[in-house]
Amino acid sequence: MDNFKSLEDASPAIKEMTEAFREIPFGNSQFQIDNFVINSQHTPERMYRAACLSASAKIRALREAVYSRKQEDIDIAEIEAKLKTAQGFEKQRLELDKQQKLENREYTNKLVEDALYELSRLYNTFKNLPKFTRTEFEAGEQKHFEIRLKKAVLGIQGARESLDNMGLDPLISPQEIQVQLGKYIPQDKTLIDAPKDL
Repeated sequence: MDNFKSLEDASPAIKEMTEAFREIPFGNSQFQIDNFVINSQHTPERMYRAACLSASAKIRALREAVYSRKQEDIDIAEIEAKLKTAQGFEKQRLELDKQQKLENREYTNKLVEDALYELSRLYNTFKNLPKFTRTEFEAGEQKHFEIRLKKAVLGIQGARESLDNMGLDPLISPQEIQVQLGKYIPQDKTLIDAPKDL
């Protein structure tokens, strides 16, 4: 395939890729939420807290998106009002500003959809966990840190801890990891052909 020479040349590819983007998460996948947000915690109290903290961040982002959209709607209405009397370069700048704001909505909509998806997953987790008071949470902290520190003593940190969170053997040998990876990575070819002109 030849390199794109202009944005117009790339336009069909951009449209195709933008449509494909909607089908994959730009935020966390369900697997990530389960294994790296929730199961990375060592006690039910900490799992509950992780779900609440992550949900809180998504709620704040969604509220900010709502206010940004309302502000943008006002901006577009103002541009449309000014366009009624604008001429020449001023009119061109206003039309360009409006077009840019409308085109950016596609990406913003994708981020909002992903945030809503994550919030739905987090809410399901939240509903399935016991609810804790501050006192109950504090009472569970010793157990959390005991588990965390014992894992550290055993060398179950970083990637090994992530394997443990996923219910896999964290003490697996490097040789066995290589054998298991061989199931997913073809040994006789690269996964992606690098562009030849780089």
